[in-house]
Amino acid sequence: METQLRDMTGEQLLLLRVLGDGAAQTAVEGERDRRALANSPGSRWRRLGRAMAVAYLGPQLAA
Repeated sequence: METQLRDMTGEQLLLLRVLGDGAAQTAVEGERDRRALANSPGSRWRRLGRAMAVAYLGPQLAA
């Protein structure tokens, strides 16, 4: 199962994949997005947000 997080412009920020065993993987789509996330001042907060999304949504989506 997959779910996507998009910003207000509709650009995909996060792709959350829940695997069959309940584990979750995230992937930031697009090279520009990867560079922007890695180099921006808020990247630490975004990484924290992704980790929280996986921890919170992963078990719910797997059920």
